[in-house]
Amino acid sequence: MRLTVIAIALVLGSATSAFAAEAPVGWRFPTETDYSDDWVNFRDLIPVPFHARGDFNGDGTLDDAWILLRTDSERWGLFVFLSDKASTGTRLIRLRTHVEGAPAQWHAVAVVPPGEYLTTCGTGVTDCEKGDERSIKLQNAGFKFMVLGKTATTYYWHPAKKTFRYSQTSD
Repeated sequence: MRLTVIAIALVLGSATSAFAAEAPVGWRFPTETDYSDDWVNFRDLIPVPFHARGDFNGDGTLDDAWILLRTDSERWGLFVFLSDKASTGTRLIRLRTHVEGAPAQWHAVAVVPPGEYLTTCGTGVTDCEKGDERSIKLQNAGFKFMVLGKTATTYYWHPAKKTFRYSQTSD
């Protein structure tokens, strides 16, 4: 048991130790005490479900996707701290916020390596509407935002628009 606690502390420490940015006012980074529900149930598969790190915009520096928690309520949000190689700073992007009745612990983020991926439309899981992509091609790493055990949406950087796009990639 003691070895498990030490291992968990090392995993959590490594997730945040190389990350220097601060949470926006009113928000905080999850801690060990926030593990409950599916963060516990899926821990063997996703040890740190609230943090994903990769070079999302292709500038050669690591970026961070986080599920952050409100300091004053049970609400949560999905944020990206996009590194700016030129200024050595970060740009904070809020991608989504709390879904009523769905705690943060039902969700996770994980890095998706560059490559081509079918969307739910492309696999036939959902019907394709006009303009829906059947597949997405990631030139850089992206990340999945998941409802654990249910669905996933892949977020990826659009270099021309300098923003994140997303597509549902599993059901």
